[in-house]
Amino acid sequence: MRRAVLTLLACVLAAAAVAGCVAALDVRVTQSGWRLAVVLSATVSATLVAAVLAVAGPRRPRLAADAAVVAGAALLTALAVAGLDGTRWGWHGLFADAAFRTQMATRYADTAFLVDYGYRGLPAYYPPAVGWLEGRVADLTGTPGWAAVKPVQVAVAAVVPVLAYGLWHRVVGAPRAAALAVLTALWCAHPHKPDEWVVLTCLVPWWLLAVRDVRTPGSPRPRAWALGVVLGVLVLVHTYFLLPLGLATLLALGADVVARRRGRAPRLPLPRALGIGAVALLVSSPYWVGAVLARLRLPSDTLQLRYARPGGNVPVPPSPWEAAGLVMIGGLVWLGWAAWRRRRVRADDPLPDGPLAGGLALALAGALATLGAGAVLERLDVGVLAFKTNDLLELLLVACGVLGGSRLLAHLRSSAPGRVARIAAAVGVAAAAGAATHHVAVEWATGTPALVAQTTRYPDGRVPEGAGGREPVVPVLFVRAHDPPVVDVLAAWDRLRPGLARSETVLVTSRVDLLATVPVHGFTAFKSIYSHPNGRFGSRVELLREVAACPDPACASALLHDNPYDRVDGLVLERSGEELTLRFMVDDFPDRTRREQVVFPADLFAAPWFERADVGRWSVVAVR
Repeated sequence: MRRAVLTLLACVLAAAAVAGCVAALDVRVTQSGWRLAVVLSATVSATLVAAVLAVAGPRRPRLAADAAVVAGAALLTALAVAGLDGTRWGWHGLFADAAFRTQMATRYADTAFLVDYGYRGLPAYYPPAVGWLEGRVADLTGTPGWAAVKPVQVAVAAVVPVLAYGLWHRVVGAPRAAALAVLTALWCAHPHKPDEWVVLTCLVPWWLLAVRDVRTPGSPRPRAWALGVVLGVLVLVHTYFLLPLGLATLLALGADVVARRRGRAPRLPLPRALGIGAVALLVSSPYWVGAVLARLRLPSDTLQLRYARPGGNVPVPPSPWEAAGLVMIGGLVWLGWAAWRRRRVRADDPLPDGPLAGGLALALAGALATLGAGAVLERLDVGVLAFKTNDLLELLLVACGVLGGSRLLAHLRSSAPGRVARIAAAVGVAAAAGAATHHVAVEWATGTPALVAQTTRYPDGRVPEGAGGREPVVPVLFVRAHDPPVVDVLAAWDRLRPGLARSETVLVTSRVDLLATVPVHGFTAFKSIYSHPNGRFGSRVELLREVAACPDPACASALLHDNPYDRVDGLVLERSGEELTLRFMVDDFPDRTRREQVVFPADLFAAPWFERADVGRWSVVAVR
């Protein structure tokens, strides 16, 4: 425990030091020269550090492993700070899923209660831990919720390899654990989705420990309550990957039944499984209890699952032309080698990686089964977001490749001359670290996620310093570059309805920047897949269509004031001629989403039932 605390402290100090140094450089990744400098410096630094640690590792393996994790944390922090230096936004700004994640931070900056980030009066549906943390950081520091997304994302980048290392260490020992933690964090990086990133990198080693009892020789079996606490915390962070690993658990329990019939003890006895599950449910209860009760008491839908991509249920094959693809192909070779040894070796011949390879093979089977089930359910018009399983599949194959590479290096050390073995180890480890770092530097620190964050306009209309005059890489959904900023829209609203608290305001609008940065409640979500299951998105849209069809303002006012869903205080709509339009996205399952709209006659919002102010091409309407 003491060593783990010291390693964590070293990671924090290294990450803080690196963040300060990078910030002092005023990196601007919108400039081509800076992009080249970031990619080269990160790749070369990672390659050299990895080579040094590979050479020094055999003498002090535990120290070298700890140092590798500290270096990994510092590296990811440096890349995050470099990519986001010059902007207050997190990765991707307000593009796609970053919009609702920013909206969640804005909501939890306004309240500490675990409520839905969109609709008023509903409990949280999405696991709230990261958004809640961002909101609490904003509240404590006096910054807007949307501006707290970036520092939390940077902090998560620093701790991901540390958390994964703590779990992998119990499974495979320090040297391989460090390689697995750092390389999977790099090659399977999702810094714009810190909740998914944390769970993706930590759930697999947890599953191997809890379900397959894979651990280093002599390591004590983790207590059931401790495994339950870890699982409960992960459930508070993100839940999707529990589906494929849940199917893998069913396969593992089946394997235990076969083992029991052959006289071998099961790896996960039923009482232990129940104990782990009970503790996990208790720890995560602040989140799931409210969601379950709402499901039982209120009408609900499944729009949140009705998103798919063409071909998303097909496993993405590793590309031999990419470094990560070669590692994954190596992982498949290692699994095949382990299976061959299991069939060919004598009963008394130890198989060091047998249980580990078997556990990872079961996890892969669970992931493939999920993709297969997703394909079948898609034909039945049922969505389960199965395409997300490819992220888990990638991590599992990368992990297998890293383990296969470590086994190959161990073989070289035992069979080749010492100098040859050391050179081979240095080259192999340095190449893997350099390639993985290059991936993050190109795809994230200098890629589209950073450039969007650098060029997305702030709510007050200013552009980030890092934009350097560059036009927005991607426009905010339903918002044009020259539209009046959020502050102008709010100023118009405050003139119409002075004194109404933001957190008590319900608006019919799809201005994504307004909903993401101001703690008002939308009457509808701007995408159906972001709607709470009990929000009844379709019914709310039908109500708005009824409003649009009203013969007079009195009818429209009555429907907006008195309906089964929520009282509407106002509307912020696009104006074109004599029409006001609400745009939104609905599922086009199984092919992503499509645009729809509700068009209101402008004269429907007339006094004395309504009051209206025009701001640019937008109309702000207050319901009296």
